[in-house]
Amino acid sequence: MGNSFGDYQPKYFTMKKKESISAGIKNTKNVSEPPITDNVNLINPPILWGIVPNHGKHGQIVKITGGRFGLNASNVKVKFSGVNAEILWIEDIAEGQQIIHAAVPEYIDSGDVKVIVNQQISNPFYFTVDWIAIVEKLTSHPADSLFKAGEKIFFTDPNSQGVFEMPSRIYGPHSLSVLAQGPAVGYATGITRVPRIVNNHLEYDVIITDVHGNHVNKIDSLGNVSVLAGNGSTPTARFKRPYRIAYHMGNYYVTDIDNFEVKKISIDGTVSKFAGSGSKGQFDSPSRKAATFAGLHAICVDADGNVYVTDWHKVRKISPVTGVTTIAGNDQGYLDEFGTNAKFNDPKGMAVAADGYIYIADTYNNKIRRIAPNGKVTTVVNHDLNKPTGIVLSGSTTFNHMAIYVADADGVKGIYFT
Repeated sequence: MGNSFGDYQPKYFTMKKKESISAGIKNTKNVSEPPITDNVNLINPPILWGIVPNHGKHGQIVKITGGRFGLNASNVKVKFSGVNAEILWIEDIAEGQQIIHAAVPEYIDSGDVKVIVNQQISNPFYFTVDWIAIVEKLTSHPADSLFKAGEKIFFTDPNSQGVFEMPSRIYGPHSLSVLAQGPAVGYATGITRVPRIVNNHLEYDVIITDVHGNHVNKIDSLGNVSVLAGNGSTPTARFKRPYRIAYHMGNYYVTDIDNFEVKKISIDGTVSKFAGSGSKGQFDSPSRKAATFAGLHAICVDADGNVYVTDWHKVRKISPVTGVTTIAGNDQGYLDEFGTNAKFNDPKGMAVAADGYIYIADTYNNKIRRIAPNGKVTTVVNHDLNKPTGIVLSGSTTFNHMAIYVADADGVKGIYFT
């Protein structure tokens, strides 16, 4: 008689856990492919139609619907963000249509899910891992920008003209000590550090931007303040509201707000233009110095030397090779989307992880956002933040081993994920 499948009778293929391992579901290294025992199309790849649910936590069972999977789970692999998932069973719902029941693997991040059948790869579907962000308030002292060096966090408070340090433990509260404070520090809005060896001992010089004094200053380990750059005799060597600063491979990069430029400072204090024509605008260009900027704030540098900046509500990439491009954001607002379809609200802090993900302190949305290498923008923290302006990453690139430190109007906060 008729049923929801018409005259087609559904079949099931189930596997015990130890059978799935022996069949190569978790480790196919040096395991030969078993013979094909069902009608899998070897020419056309498998097709994914959907994942239910399309978000969840590790270990959750999901249903992956599609076609050309076949029923022999020995021939099938499911990968979440490149990691093999355990297949519990495959359900045949109609001729050429199946549902894979699989468990979300541990230690993965949000990303694409793909089905592989006899080395034929399906189209991807995006799966979001539901991490819970725990926000700990580490100090009540207002903070604007920060960085981590060893077991310490250094942060600036422009209103008190101070630079402070505290332990980097993710649990608070913490006591503070003053590294430097007073008119010589100035209105410090950007901070980074450079390592140096003193008597065979590793020490750090703290480098800050004084946005009102138009200098970049250096603070040694004893708290002595000196001018690193900004006193030059040429326009290129001078700043107009230097805001944020990043360090990479012997050079500092500074967002120079009212010059509409990104400046580069060599380790000896020589200043040069890195990007920007000096005119106000938001024009992308294959020539770094022909591009224009309008509202430069945050800055960070990846391992390959690519510089990223926030420019009002956009995130832009400055490549030494390909010039300036806008990679995310457009108009003011709040929207998780791909690339320039996403929306931010004047983000003032950013950091890039070793895996290429960019983390954004979306200041006036009171959120931490993230840009994936494929351009997808997602929200990773949406609570207990008050105008976050600074961000630094610590630990692994996966959420379960990552800590994020944030500077906001309430103080320094530590964030971990569970």
